[in-house]
Formats: sequence, structure tokens, C-alpha cells
Amino acid sequence: MSDQKEADELSITVEELKAYRTAFKYCDVDGSGTISLLELKQAMQLQGASPTDEEMEKIIADFDDNGNGLLEFDEFVKLMESRNKTTDDLDELAFAFRTFDKDGNGVLDSRELKIALTSLGEVMTEAEVEDLIKSASTTGGRYIDFKDFITLITGKPLPEEYEQQLQQQQQQQPEATKTMGANQTV
Repeated sequence: MSDQKEADELSITVEELKAYRTAFKYCDVDGSGTISLLELKQAMQLQGASPTDEEMEKIIADFDDNGNGLLEFDEFVKLMESRNKTTDDLDELAFAFRTFDKDGNGVLDSRELKIALTSLGEVMTEAEVEDLIKSASTTGGRYIDFKDFITLITGKPLPEEYEQQLQQQQQQQPEATKTMGANQTV
């Protein structure tokens, strides 16, 4: 099958197809043409992630269409596309967070969060917003940081690999530009 036809069937570009093939071969340590849970976990660990066995089993279960406990190439592509979409969505939320963080301190106070929620169609009183912050905040209840914001908006915690990426970016910043939220600069 030609690269273009295979890319079309997988709804990706030829460049993405080639990149995914390379990544697949990298993960398929034993050359079996499939990626086992162990192979995928090892590849993720080499990339700096620390997935648990439960997380790995869920990934395999979510993308293993034929139920054999392994990822074939097309299933691997679906996994990678899903992870790319999640990163894109988080990047959009990071941009929104920075936009609403008017004073640039890396956290949203009740005034900033109220503006953010109103722009998303959620009309709340100041008291409701303060209660929301108290329930969502892991930083003391007066404001929410980026991790709290992601959990509040998506209902899920910030993925570990995205958090690690943010931490690496924070470490690379000059000391004077670091913020108290440590997640404001993305």
C-alpha cells in the first residue's frame, strides 16, 4: 500500500505516517510488529513519564481494538493522535489561563476566574465563584493555579507528562520571570 493511501486511511498526513512508523519501530523492541504493555511503558519511561501499571493497562484497553492485549500500528496511531489532541486542548486551556491571569502572577483570583467563567457561558455570583475556588483550590482556597484550573474545566487532573513539560519550561526560565504559580508560562 502506498504511503499516501495508508495515511488517508488513518486520516493523517504522510509526514505524520512516517513519524509514527519511526516511533512505532522504536517502541516495538522485539520487532514483533506489535507493542506490548511492557514495551509501551518502557518507551514512555524513556521519555520521562512514570506511568503506573494501571494507567498502562487502561491505555492498552482504550486503544486495543481487536482485544489481543497488544497495539498494532493502526491502534498505535490512534493512541498518538489522541495524545496529540489532548496536548492541543491543554495548550488552548493554557493560553486561556494566561489570558485570564490579568496580573500575570500565575494564579486566578475570584475576579479573574469570574471573568473566565463568564466568557465560557457560566454566570456566577462573586460568592459562588469564591466557593468554587475554595472547593477546587489545592493551594489554600484563595486562588487557583493552572493545575486547579485544568481540573476545574476538564474534570480531570493535569496529565503527568504535560505537568512535567511545564516544570521543565519553568526551570529553563530566568529566575526573574518565574511566577508563584509556576504554571503561568507555557
